[in-house]
Amino acid sequence: MERRPRAAVAARPPVRKRRRPKSNNYLWQFLLLLSVSALLLGSLVAWKVYSDERGWREWSMSMRSGMFGMHGNRSGGESNENLGEELAGKSIRYRGGGQADLGEFSIGSYNAITNTTLTVSFLLRGMTPYESETSFHEFMQENERAFRDRVTEAVRDCREQDYTDINSMSKKVVARVNRAFNGRLLQSAELADFEVFESVGNYQMENWETAGQAMGEEEK
Repeated sequence: MERRPRAAVAARPPVRKRRRPKSNNYLWQFLLLLSVSALLLGSLVAWKVYSDERGWREWSMSMRSGMFGMHGNRSGGESNENLGEELAGKSIRYRGGGQADLGEFSIGSYNAITNTTLTVSFLLRGMTPYESETSFHEFMQENERAFRDRVTEAVRDCREQDYTDINSMSKKVVARVNRAFNGRLLQSAELADFEVFESVGNYQMENWETAGQAMGEEEK
């Protein structure tokens, strides 16, 4: 029996499996990473701005302290006798029994609306927990600027009507100082030789410019 040749069968192309579209997981992961990075960057920028502003405020307060006769801390190595003489020259004296003169203050608050400066001046006296002159001088040597800054803040936070109530103002000074030094540093305070006067213009700026000119002349 004669065999017939088989008809040539056309070769079928290989079957290709259709690939499924990639999941959107990578896209969501990328977006999540981008959001976290933006949040971290924003936090760093906010912290930088806050730290710069806080540093500026501290520098500004230090400048005010220097211009209004608020002297800074003194370096160590001085004898208690010399330190006592130096502090006495700044109207800071230990009177005994915890009582002390804590310095003279002249604190101005400028009102831009009325273009006037309200200035308060007084001698601060107080009852402290220090029973010896040596311990009192050591405290003032280490904390004089911080102490004076707290007093200045307390006075500037007072309202104008508080200036007619010296007892109320002295209580606010005691509260601010004790809160800053974590204890009852001042049992009581008296604002002696208390005076209030108003002047036209920015009294603080005038004092800063005068002090700056004086410093420039000293450098020359």
